[in-house]
Amino acid sequence: MNGLTQNGARGALEWPQRKRRGGVALMCAWAVMLAVGCASTQVEHRNLSLHRRALAENGLAILAVTALGGGDYAAAEAVAAGFQKELARLRPAVRVLSLDTVRKTLDANVYEALLKRADEDRSWTPEHLASFDALTDRVGFGMTIEIREADERHWQHEHRAISDWLFDLILGMLDRNYQPSDSDAEYITVKGASRRVGILFAIYDLRSKEPIWGAFARAKLRATVSLPSASVEVKDANAAAPSPVEGFGRIAVSVIKRLP
Repeated sequence: MNGLTQNGARGALEWPQRKRRGGVALMCAWAVMLAVGCASTQVEHRNLSLHRRALAENGLAILAVTALGGGDYAAAEAVAAGFQKELARLRPAVRVLSLDTVRKTLDANVYEALLKRADEDRSWTPEHLASFDALTDRVGFGMTIEIREADERHWQHEHRAISDWLFDLILGMLDRNYQPSDSDAEYITVKGASRRVGILFAIYDLRSKEPIWGAFARAKLRATVSLPSASVEVKDANAAAPSPVEGFGRIAVSVIKRLP
């Protein structure tokens, strides 16, 4: 009877001693489960003079991906490629000039100095944008992306293993007198880390050197590590706060959907 035995003298069901060691073996089989995701995304945008048809006809160059504090963002290529990929998927009519192509139009030292000047001035001025005049015969608009990171947080909690919970639920449904015991219950420890990220997107007309569209995206990125509380790994296992790159795909989609 699938683990159930019946006592003919008493005519009642007797539940065998619960054995959860199989559950432990199952937990140890996957040992550490890592999950990384984007918990939430909010986007505020403002359109000054960008039109859908003009964007498709003139094309867009990714001019720079910078970090708060100046200079090229360490994962600029990954961020730019992620945006370009999502833009091609959602707005295939828009031609995009990659960040790598844009960089090659300037000497590496000149490009680096340009990023630093833009950060010192706290904006991209017409003088800065004039450095990209060579692009105007290929595209009409340029985009800058500025990464801002803040508020890294770590946390930890513990809960009963789902196999234990289901075991008690089923037996409780079959026998009203069944009393669950925590003496041999298995617990799961979940360690997590989160990072709040702000990313500023700005589009400029490369000919007039004026800003024509902007958006600021806020996102909460999180990563968790789950493993049996009784395992030897639980003490040293920790979740690292995700980088903006890991949650950038969802952020890019939210921003692109705000384009005209």
